[in-house]
Amino acid sequence: MRIWSNKEIEFLRNNYKKMKYKDISKKLDRSLGSIWYKCHELDLIQDKWSKRKVINCLKIFERRTGLAPSARNIGIPLLKACERYFGSLNNAKKAAKLEIKLNKNILPHSAYSSSKELAYITGLVLGDGSLRFQKSKERTSYVIFFSSKDKDLMESFVDSFKAWSNYIPKIYMRHDGWRKFPSGSQSYYHKNFCTQISFQNAYFVIKKFKDDPLYCIHFFHKNHYGWLLKGLWDAEGSIRINNKSLRIHFANKDTRIINLYTSLLDFHGVNWRKNTYRDGCFDISISDIFGTLEFIRIMDGITIKRKLKPEIRKFLELKEKEFKNFNPSHFNQKVYELTKQIPKGRVTTYSLIAKQLGCKAYRAVGNALNRNPYAPYVPCHRVVNNNGKIGGFASGLKNKTKLLQKEGNEIRNNRVVNFEKVLFKFK
Repeated sequence: MRIWSNKEIEFLRNNYKKMKYKDISKKLDRSLGSIWYKCHELDLIQDKWSKRKVINCLKIFERRTGLAPSARNIGIPLLKACERYFGSLNNAKKAAKLEIKLNKNILPHSAYSSSKELAYITGLVLGDGSLRFQKSKERTSYVIFFSSKDKDLMESFVDSFKAWSNYIPKIYMRHDGWRKFPSGSQSYYHKNFCTQISFQNAYFVIKKFKDDPLYCIHFFHKNHYGWLLKGLWDAEGSIRINNKSLRIHFANKDTRIINLYTSLLDFHGVNWRKNTYRDGCFDISISDIFGTLEFIRIMDGITIKRKLKPEIRKFLELKEKEFKNFNPSHFNQKVYELTKQIPKGRVTTYSLIAKQLGCKAYRAVGNALNRNPYAPYVPCHRVVNNNGKIGGFASGLKNKTKLLQKEGNEIRNNRVVNFEKVLFKFK
């Protein structure tokens, strides 16, 4: 305990009526509670409290506000009176026959294991949320903060958080203006919906993923990867349509989150391209039509109304119809249909495809794959020569090598290593 100096006591005597307790606290670098107690000790404040008055004030507070009295909302005079006459606020509430809620926020045991709700919440917080550890002389708080201009997204976050933790976050509106963070930095905010969740146990669960985003890959079940991907994209993703082509984007400055996002895309077999902007922001884009359709299917559809504009909806409906009308009657289409059967991490040959079609036209098979309009949905890069050499590719030999290596194949001197082991033969 810090001993009061004569200078501090003199300052308190001279200014306790002129200045607010908060200002005195800042000036002397002491807590509001210690200022209040010292004023009583020096008889600067006449004590008008009594046990009966404290009990009545607690009852009146609960009746008027509908809230249980807590250290945060009853004010320092009443709080210190409770401590002086009863030893603690809970003892005072017990004397007033008010409900005492201990350990109000407790996570259920199921909340510590993988679930689609936790995966979605984690994706949203990693993408556009924050964790705030706030410590002062009066209290310590652990806060999960999330905001969005989309009301439907905020409602999805609240519903998922409730299903995961049995706790219902409150949504409030934040208007335009500058905001100052506890660190001292300032930022301008537009009108949006916010929620602040003071839930210590939930804070520490989310913090594990915030500290190491790639830990998500090991923690979550593979069935929940799609929900994690959806949370990330709902928070920081966008979809655009230009010149009858669709692009799905995800932007973030944190390389760890970018690595998590691309790992999830690789797991689902979606091709992506990485761009870097001048401000150090990374953009992951998906541009091929089959990749975009597969991405939307993995996320169980685009549920944010603002992102799903009418022209985008019409374009997706049109492409889905074309996709359903995929007709394998033509020779090229038959080649594409067989190529679709090659699993990830395996390769086959042009001659095996021709043999499966009942002919020896392996060059025609190569020409069909060279004109493949359905890449990467039809994985033509998985077709190689009979001797294991990777052969030609429409977008270049290097790209074919990269795609095969990304899927787990080892390439040495333009040849597939362990060719016989990874060779896929049609049944």
